[in-house]
Amino acid sequence: MTQRRLLASLAAVAAFGALGVVGQAAGGGSFAADFGVVEPCTDAGVRADLEVDASVVRAVTVGDLPAQCLGQDLDVTLGGSTYDVTVSGPVTGTSTRLVLASPVAAHDVQTIAVLLTS
Repeated sequence: MTQRRLLASLAAVAAFGALGVVGQAAGGGSFAADFGVVEPCTDAGVRADLEVDASVVRAVTVGDLPAQCLGQDLDVTLGGSTYDVTVSGPVTGTSTRLVLASPVAAHDVQTIAVLLTS
């Protein structure tokens, strides 16, 4: 399974930022999306790794989560030209994996929003 990594580092607590970021697939090729984070439990950034298999995103792993985020609610929304798909779950560790109910085409993901709430 190929993973595409998007990195973001945001400085403001509970602030929304949109950054143009580019990820590189392990097998070559690039991926770009706007990335935004709202995070009340940290002033450092988080990482979102899209798990891509057969050109579709099947899961998202949010990493670089500090211990103070444990137990908070995590929502990740993938936005495309014709859809918004949100996957949710609790923060279970410094890296939390969320599986999409239905896969989405990797080439159509244009935005990623991560929301942490208590």
